[in-house]
Amino acid sequence: EATRTPAKVAVSELRLGLLEDDEYERTVSRSITLKAPDFAESGKPTPAEMGTASHMFMQFCSFENVETNGVYAEAMRLLSAGLIDEHTRKAIRYAEIERFFGSPLYAEMKTSPMLKREMRFTLIEDSVVLGGTGEENILVQGVIDCFFENPDGTYTVVDYKTDRVSSAADLWPRYHRQLEYYAQALTAGTGLPVKEKALFSLRLGESFAKND
Repeated sequence: EATRTPAKVAVSELRLGLLEDDEYERTVSRSITLKAPDFAESGKPTPAEMGTASHMFMQFCSFENVETNGVYAEAMRLLSAGLIDEHTRKAIRYAEIERFFGSPLYAEMKTSPMLKREMRFTLIEDSVVLGGTGEENILVQGVIDCFFENPDGTYTVVDYKTDRVSSAADLWPRYHRQLEYYAQALTAGTGLPVKEKALFSLRLGESFAKND
């Protein structure tokens, strides 16, 4: 059984056997940017590249700078800082990003007394939870896009998605297991409960949340 049990898994692999968003491959360091395809000089970015680019913008952008100068100006700043390349900048779906900053979810986030982004974590999980016998422990690693403190001292966990869906609620069956691990990691690290787990559809400009 131990030979069939992975020693370590990424939270993204817990999405019903699939990897991350349909259109997103998470970067692992600031030095990694989109790789331009051979036809990039003559063609438009693919939908997959646009989804990746928008998620990268959300990963690196300054919320304060976006509010002051706008999404496009912030993309130019990220380009100048070397956090994204020109191909990535052109692929960003600016209208989608602007909808996020005008959303009720962002209004909650900006008024929070504490907001954190890109929190990496590692959990030790009993393998039985992941389909094993329980005789082996597994390291579960991941990155929480964002979490913020609520007025009552609890937390809300936020994850951005770029999937093609008709409603943000359609994201929940795909990603609820990831959100559960994010909540578990956050509570383990802070001792405070997670009251709400929210998925934000960048494509639709809307969120779907579950309360505990």
